[in-house]
Amino acid sequence: MDHNSCCSNADHISGCMVCGRELYYISEMFVRANCFYCGKEKSTNVFCCEGHYVCDECHRKDVLELVEQICIDSDLTDPVELALCIFDLKKLHMHGPEYHSIVPAVLVSAYGNSINKKDIPAIKEAIARGKAIFGGICGTHGTCGACIGVGIAYSVLKKVTPYSKEERGEANLMTAHALMAISKLGGPRCCKRESMIAIEIAKQKFGFFDESNESRYECSQFVNNDMCIHSDCPFYPRSKREDEMYKELEFTEEQKGYGLVFTNPLSGIRGLTGIFDTYEEADRTGRQWSKRGDAIRPEVAPWDRATYDKYDWVFKRK
Repeated sequence: MDHNSCCSNADHISGCMVCGRELYYISEMFVRANCFYCGKEKSTNVFCCEGHYVCDECHRKDVLELVEQICIDSDLTDPVELALCIFDLKKLHMHGPEYHSIVPAVLVSAYGNSINKKDIPAIKEAIARGKAIFGGICGTHGTCGACIGVGIAYSVLKKVTPYSKEERGEANLMTAHALMAISKLGGPRCCKRESMIAIEIAKQKFGFFDESNESRYECSQFVNNDMCIHSDCPFYPRSKREDEMYKELEFTEEQKGYGLVFTNPLSGIRGLTGIFDTYEEADRTGRQWSKRGDAIRPEVAPWDRATYDKYDWVFKRK
């Protein structure tokens, strides 16, 4: 193949890494192809219209060195905040297998920081295990590399082996929680969206992290992503959403009781549901929603004017 026929020296952030054109997936089978950069022959089911193929190792090699160093140097205790730092890297592609290492790396690093015990070998191990998950697995194997990354992080932190009992079950459960959350969105895939959902679910379910931190990802790559699902994505900019406010329930001074404040895992919106007669009833409902994956960080709040006015999205109790 003539490397100069259609390609510049630029490393394209989206689409084909070589020429920037759209990528196509062969759903029926994998074929053998030579990587454009290293020349190694590998199995693949993805090409651009020019026939370019880039192996996973070449796709992620430069950026994962930066990811590792950021995770080692950082003192952040919130994995979402740490992921936001990594998402700002100019060399990070819009999609790619590198995200399979990013998810476990930020979770392991943030946990070490939270207990004042940085574990550099654990960070390196998390990244190495993520590399074993090949690109495009979300479309061919019924799972997502970012979600497996949640299980990797838990396994590294808890030192899980195939012989472990409770911990092995918990590691699989953590992956399942993340998969349940992203399955509700369907596709097409978006690696930043899936990664951030996976990290937020891990933050909620691991029990290691302070959930009070309000750091949140808001997407800026949608303008360059032809497959963006726009307002159906929980990270689509709120200023771009068609509806900025939705109040299903009007407040009156005669209303008494409690509301349930929660983050919707699909929309990413922090909303309020009411009205519950007792604190216990609201708390029990929040726990049920959280267990089913229908809500993130449910909190009981007094049903009053101040609480009602604080939220743009208010729903009737079902």
